[in-house]
Amino acid sequence: MKKYYLGADVSKGYCDFILLDRDHNIVEQIFQLDDTAEGYSSLLKILKRYSSNANIIFIVGFESTGGYENRWIEAIASFCIDLKIKIARLNPTAVHASGKATLVKIKTDKSSALLIAKYLIRFEDKVKFIEGNNWYHLRQHWKYISVLKKQKVQLTNYLQGLLYNYNPSLIVYYRHPIPNWLLNVIEKYPTGHKLKNAKVKAFTRLPYINEDRAKSLKKNAKENLGLRSESAEIIIKNIIRQVKLLKAIIDEQTLLIEEYIDPESMDILTSFTGINKKSAIGLMVEIGDIDRFETDRKLTGYIGVHPVYRQSGDGTYGMHMSKQGRGQAKKILYMVTMSAIQKNNDIRLFYLKKQLQGKTKMVAIGACMNKILRIVFMMLKNKSKFLSTVDSETVKLYEDKLEKRISSDMKAHVARELKRKRIHQDFDSAAPISMTEHKKRKKYESYISKQRKDQS
Repeated sequence: MKKYYLGADVSKGYCDFILLDRDHNIVEQIFQLDDTAEGYSSLLKILKRYSSNANIIFIVGFESTGGYENRWIEAIASFCIDLKIKIARLNPTAVHASGKATLVKIKTDKSSALLIAKYLIRFEDKVKFIEGNNWYHLRQHWKYISVLKKQKVQLTNYLQGLLYNYNPSLIVYYRHPIPNWLLNVIEKYPTGHKLKNAKVKAFTRLPYINEDRAKSLKKNAKENLGLRSESAEIIIKNIIRQVKLLKAIIDEQTLLIEEYIDPESMDILTSFTGINKKSAIGLMVEIGDIDRFETDRKLTGYIGVHPVYRQSGDGTYGMHMSKQGRGQAKKILYMVTMSAIQKNNDIRLFYLKKQLQGKTKMVAIGACMNKILRIVFMMLKNKSKFLSTVDSETVKLYEDKLEKRISSDMKAHVARELKRKRIHQDFDSAAPISMTEHKKRKKYESYISKQRKDQS
């Protein structure tokens, strides 16, 4: 079977093409077509000129260029009715590296198209050809959800700053994501002055607010009122409405994507403690068809959670996680890992062992991300749910080992430093501190109480 290789360099609104044969001879000189119906029709006519018999196949290659190539890919895929065509979406880094290897120094649209065609000839056996474009459309949908999430985070961060000034007593309850009960409270009582004057009966009509919590919130508001501002009330109420609307749209769009995901794969992924339904959807969309990855290493390399180690001559560069790969998948995997470290015995034990080996927390988290992705690969490949092999007692044993390694002198030093700073005032429960600071103070107080018990 005779093969022709079509290199395509996409730009905004048009594309440059060049056609080569197997021996790198130019079959059709560089030509440019617009990204329109007429352009697609012209390309089909050009290719038909060279398809004189049924034994000719066209190998077409596009670089991933932020989505500009997708309309061309869909148009050329429709040519399959009349022609034999295989289409590949190529990694620009790989094509660029191939160009450097051939010492190409001048970069133009013509040279780029030629480089893509030559790359197809050299690495045809390694190129992954497009068999369906459904996953691309799902990724676009997931990207839209990610944009909505970013908007929601921006609004909630801005809201936190407003609350610090106008309703500081609620800061201690502020988390990401914001609890629904807190959103309802802020929407009805946007400032400390409104919260202070609220009636307990009216308070308890809100979901998840009982009488004890209502009295506690009113008491805290009286102790820490904050500033008074009518414009701030309007802004805070509008932000809450926008946050609620974004949250509803995100949930709605996530459900729409879920309809296209294999239910069996969803059940398999959610059997792993730490992967919830939304994370499972995100991972499936980012990974796509698991059968295109032969080994777990191929998958970790694709996502970019594999370790990178460099050594040259006398210079050694420490091992770290790759900076390449799919950023969105890494974000999902990071959140899954943080949840699994807390709730999944197998991952928590692995995390503790890494720390006992002297790894820093972030290095240990990176290792856990890699391990979880390999577990995901095995679960999807074998179509089997996750079965835990570690019990809580083993985890507790390693937690105690790690605890012993933390010097008691260091703890005492930290406690002394805190005590020295707080010589004029003890910790005030009404202070509008962050949740992180709140946890630090609780640890300090438990350490002090333990010391007192030991002394007595």
